[in-house]
Amino acid sequence: MKLKKIFCILLVLFFFNLALYDASIGAAIFDHSTPKDQLSPNDSIKPGDITESIYVPDVMNLTTEFLNVLSYHPSINEDKKVRWKISSFEKTNNFHIAEGDKNLKSGDTIMIQIETDPSKSRSRVHEWCSIYVNDVNARYISTDAQKLAVFKFLQPLTINITENYVDYSIHEDGYFGYLDESPSINHTIWDVQEDLVIYQNTVYSQINNKTVIYLEFDKKTGLLNEMNYEMYFTNSSGAFAGTNISLIRLHGWGLPYTVTTWAVWIPIILVTVGLIVAIRMRVFQKIKVYRESRKLAQRE
Repeated sequence: MKLKKIFCILLVLFFFNLALYDASIGAAIFDHSTPKDQLSPNDSIKPGDITESIYVPDVMNLTTEFLNVLSYHPSINEDKKVRWKISSFEKTNNFHIAEGDKNLKSGDTIMIQIETDPSKSRSRVHEWCSIYVNDVNARYISTDAQKLAVFKFLQPLTINITENYVDYSIHEDGYFGYLDESPSINHTIWDVQEDLVIYQNTVYSQINNKTVIYLEFDKKTGLLNEMNYEMYFTNSSGAFAGTNISLIRLHGWGLPYTVTTWAVWIPIILVTVGLIVAIRMRVFQKIKVYRESRKLAQRE
């Protein structure tokens, strides 16, 4: 009898936790809408004619010599998974943003899987780190493209650095400390704060061709927290294309990084404690006795 009661309680807890998990996943999708009137599809170009890839800001030399001296925050280790969700995505019919071989869309989840210790093969990023879109491995045309994709989401935190690559020295505050102090870094687009590092830049490639990108990194771990990317493009024939995309990093229970996991754990703890107190005070037995006494009273 006792085993049956314990089983029923565990079953209730299981379904309650499952409901909380589903609710938290839904809460991870945000509406960071951008003005839709800036995008106007042009039917003269077939869908898929223009494909754009998002590259990391051009601040790192991805040579083997450079990559061999990188190291990472201890949290970036074997079997680590980090996820981001695309919270909004708007594009013309002729413009796509791709991650690997996948055309991205609103609601997609991007994941980095650290498969082995990065320090064992720093310069061979494709051997220790893979990127997945909706849990499907994204393929890249080259190793260099894979390196760029990884560093777009995950910046190196500790680095033996020198700008002429002759005399190596250790920068104690890590990669972002180097960014903050280096005279060769453009500080009008890189803002190193106490907890965050922000990259914000607008590029005009030609008349009416505009790219706006905002990246926010966690200074401690180097992980990308948020990204907002806009591109407006007019080709040689005058046809218009463009896209807006924003994404946010997720952590435990599928919640955005800005929401503490206590939002899930506190209700679970309260319900668990409540059940324990109810069992100790024999609340369920009292309810059962009360219901049976009412049935007897109704029969009489």
